[in-house]
Amino acid sequence: MSKYIYLRPEQSETGRYSLYNANGEDVYSDLGVHHGLMAKAMDNEQAIRFNTETGRARRVDMKMFFEKTQSHPINEQKQAVDEDIKEHEDITNFIQHEAVGLKPSDLFIEPLVWKYLVRNVVRSQNTVMCGPTGSGKTQTVYALARALNRPLHTFNLGATQDARGSLIGNTHFKNEETLFNESPFVKAIQTPNAIILLDELSRANPEASNILMSVLDDKQRFLRLDEEEDSPIIKVHPTVTFLATANIGTEYTATRVMDRALMDRFVPITMEYLSEDEEFQLLTKLFPEVSDHNRKMVAKAVTVVREDVKEEDGQLTHNLSTRHSIEMASLINDGFSVKETLDLVVWPQYDTDGGMESDQSYVKKLVQSVITEEPEPIENKYDESEPEIPEF
Repeated sequence: MSKYIYLRPEQSETGRYSLYNANGEDVYSDLGVHHGLMAKAMDNEQAIRFNTETGRARRVDMKMFFEKTQSHPINEQKQAVDEDIKEHEDITNFIQHEAVGLKPSDLFIEPLVWKYLVRNVVRSQNTVMCGPTGSGKTQTVYALARALNRPLHTFNLGATQDARGSLIGNTHFKNEETLFNESPFVKAIQTPNAIILLDELSRANPEASNILMSVLDDKQRFLRLDEEEDSPIIKVHPTVTFLATANIGTEYTATRVMDRALMDRFVPITMEYLSEDEEFQLLTKLFPEVSDHNRKMVAKAVTVVREDVKEEDGQLTHNLSTRHSIEMASLINDGFSVKETLDLVVWPQYDTDGGMESDQSYVKKLVQSVITEEPEPIENKYDESEPEIPEF
């Protein structure tokens, strides 16, 4: 039998979508096809083709629904191969020609990197984004979920104290019965087309890493509910994608050495801070009412610090992130001066140990060397009103 089934989408008066097979049976709840895909099919008078092996669904011409549901092909194996080729061509075309156009204008990331991330989500490829805090890792995941219209489930591994309870669930006793409450993570990994964000993977405790090993292994993709070998397992849905963020480096003292076996389950992408010009463009989009001069001063301040951190002979060991520049611009937008925002946001990030030789003294000299006062507006010295003619 063919691994593809063809379905007809319909929408009720209450707005609920359904998918009907050739026998008129509503099979939507069993398949988990995303409502966004059904809405697009309805708008374009199309049918849905569902792959029973991978769980993927795509839109096709309605005539294909009638052709496939009313006849049986002689060579179903050849048909399945042809369908796979067509699906691959459609996915490749989407990645190469449509993906870049989905990138939000306020997300400053290289088009090639964005296209690679879209491809990894579409292909359910585990990806870890490494880079300094505030470099846009989490924001990028949110943007991907919105652009691809996929459900997003976020799990902060850095804040997880009870790994087993957070990732699997808890057992409790009631009326002499043993009851199991599954975690939101268990539900999330069974959600079709879901993006699972494993935030702060580098802060996860070893127990969480051990639980995730089989979940992230592309040859296993299951979660065991108990340590016993014959305990129930939960299969990860074929269309689920795992994206992770990690802060790696000596700057991040609370991070752990990443388990090599865990890292091998991801492809890595390095995220960098924005350039000075990109930082300025971002602040322009977010705070158009702040003057060009003040936005440039904020961009210069964070950039000169980042450059010092990069230098081998630089004194500073930790950066100012885009979060800091946004907070500074926000304060300026609320009437604070550039000097006041530096006092409130930048200087407190650095310690005062060492007096005049401290990091705070150093960063003050460094930032103040690139900061200039906003020029006063030029007043019109000429009176454009008509001169009064004296009477003689």
